[in-house]
Amino acid sequence: MTTLDFLLGSWSVHRSIHDAHSGDGGTFRGAATFTQESGDGARVRFDETGIVSFGDYSGRASRRLYLEPGSGTSIEVSFTDGHHFIDLDLRERSSSDHHQCRGDGYDITTVVLSDDLIEERWRVLGPTKDYEAVTRLSRLPTTTSGGTILGRDCRGPGGGGGLGNSRCSQRHDRGDHTA
Repeated sequence: MTTLDFLLGSWSVHRSIHDAHSGDGGTFRGAATFTQESGDGARVRFDETGIVSFGDYSGRASRRLYLEPGSGTSIEVSFTDGHHFIDLDLRERSSSDHHQCRGDGYDITTVVLSDDLIEERWRVLGPTKDYEAVTRLSRLPTTTSGGTILGRDCRGPGGGGGLGNSRCSQRHDRGDHTA
């Protein structure tokens, strides 16, 4: 099974965030979907929506990324404007990559804990950022009259992982990587 095939479907998202600059902590709770955009499965859209609570702030947050086949067995994760974010290959159940945005470095490790649970750890460090985020994605059970959706058996229990950090930065959320 490819990484794209594995990720397809709906996931619950729980993220804990700790900002070393401010000492504040927070959470994101919501849902994410990985949806095929084309019949050949070559492009998958990742949508995440939920509520972020950070310090005194609480409100809605969302983001979108795109996943497409990359080199070898990896997939390329990109922002909505097409800029590359990270490479991801979960065939060995773990993947790490680094994303540099100006002076800020994003070290991201994604681990498949089970077929229905993924953990993603972000360590972000730079002149304006110093935070860690841990995201757990749990595959949601789905049902259809046919018993499958997106090629998965939907009659079994769910719970699993995913991509994402809605507190990456406003520029990343907009996909803005201009100088």
